[in-house]
Amino acid sequence: MNNPLIDYIKATQERSRQCLEQETSENYEVLDNQFRQLGVMARELLQASLQGQYRSIADKLEKGKPLSQEERQVLETLIIGEARAYQEQEKDFTAWVDKVSDLARELNALEARGVESSQDLIQLQALALQARAVLPALTYYLRERERIQRFENSMQSELSEASGRLLADVLREMMQSGRM
Repeated sequence: MNNPLIDYIKATQERSRQCLEQETSENYEVLDNQFRQLGVMARELLQASLQGQYRSIADKLEKGKPLSQEERQVLETLIIGEARAYQEQEKDFTAWVDKVSDLARELNALEARGVESSQDLIQLQALALQARAVLPALTYYLRERERIQRFENSMQSELSEASGRLLADVLREMMQSGRM
């Protein structure tokens, strides 16, 4: 029996090979869409597999009841699991920071000699383009790191009743939408 997720993973692997053999923007756009679809499929499967558990966790949070260790782990998986996995897998953070530092140095040098010629303006455009390529990834990484830290800080002690209700609402909204 075919597994649609496995089939889609195989199709994405094949597209990855095609991208390496034939570097075209079209191939990479298709690959980007396939990875996005894989993310959606994984999220939906995770939500379905934890559907029963999330409801009892949300109910406990809403009523201010303490969570078991297993429930806390499920809650962590649902709230920050993807962010934590991303942080563990991402290896380019230092390169991104270095790139921003290089861009700042180049910008300083450009400003010091003056931005007067057409070539200077083109160089400034190129610097801005490079920054637009790296800053979204860097910003996303930092936001996810901060989100993990906020969650961990909030879970170090028992949640207040108001915090529990808020977390229950967030959990329910996440499980009913594509925001996981």
